[in-house]
Amino acid sequence: MTDVQNTGKNRLIKTFAVFGFAAIIVFLVWLAIQLVSLLPGAFASLASMAESIQNRERTTDTIVIDAPGSVANSQESFTISWNETKRSGHYTLSYKCVDGVSLDIRLASGTILPIDCGSPYQLPEGTTSINMAFASEKERFVDVPYTIAFVPAGKTVASLESSKSLTLVNPTIPAAGLVASAEDTNEDSAPVVDTPVPTTSTPSTPAPAPREPQYVVTTTYKVPVSDPNGYTDLAVSYLGIGTITSGGKYTPTGVLDADDNAAFQFKVKNVGTKTSTTWKFEADLPSGYTYVSETQAALKPNEEAVMTIAFGEIGDDGLKKFGVRVTGGADTKTTNNSFISAVQVKD
Repeated sequence: MTDVQNTGKNRLIKTFAVFGFAAIIVFLVWLAIQLVSLLPGAFASLASMAESIQNRERTTDTIVIDAPGSVANSQESFTISWNETKRSGHYTLSYKCVDGVSLDIRLASGTILPIDCGSPYQLPEGTTSINMAFASEKERFVDVPYTIAFVPAGKTVASLESSKSLTLVNPTIPAAGLVASAEDTNEDSAPVVDTPVPTTSTPSTPAPAPREPQYVVTTTYKVPVSDPNGYTDLAVSYLGIGTITSGGKYTPTGVLDADDNAAFQFKVKNVGTKTSTTWKFEADLPSGYTYVSETQAALKPNEEAVMTIAFGEIGDDGLKKFGVRVTGGADTKTTNNSFISAVQVKD
């Protein structure tokens, strides 16, 4: 009886084993079918990802302008260029409206076109550089911002843009409030004369009435670019003392005779990073008078004004003191705004 039971049990086990093996085969076949159906989508997704990465490598989200500098003379031509965005569309050029400023561009064909301010000009397709020439008719120094922008195909609004600022210099326009340099005037012409302001003190000894003082200004500049967030610092430096001719030519001597037509020189320089406002100076003269200047033009960073103060005959000998004080200009540092010196006057 036991043998019959064992035989039946073995047959049952073998039957379950066969069915189990068949079920595993069916499952593996089904799994293979599912994998085959998913593979095309996976490959397509990988292909799409690769294409997206390639597109990012071909395009750029910034425009970088390459300009020869930030300062140019009026009507001086120069060329700017910029990187390609590798997208379908066109570039535009625009500049801010500034009184007295105009712009001409030269196309690749050689055509020169005037460009209106305040509105973008569509550049020819494929343009990534342009020759420009700004002109300034009213100001000696003026800052002009300009912009290169990219407009996608089918759009009217730029999606990318980059701007730079250019300082225009017109050397033919004198700085406001300054007298022409001695080198620019004829020696036979009459010098510019200002009325001195006497101090309240009276000289202890009588002296001949001094000649009316005069001053001559020479201005120079070096990359006068102003930082609107910077600071102003007007620094005064004593240059020397000497004599001056009737034509305004200054000669340094270091010592003076009582009857010399005397003068001394100093300079005021903006050693800060921001353009100053207008300023004045007061000069204590060796002859005992104080001279108050007219309002002087603003100085850009690194710009300086060289002053020659002619005060005529001193009248008596001895050690004479003189000095200068500068006021105004929105100066943030006043410790370098003055100097005091002395000269030995011989009889």
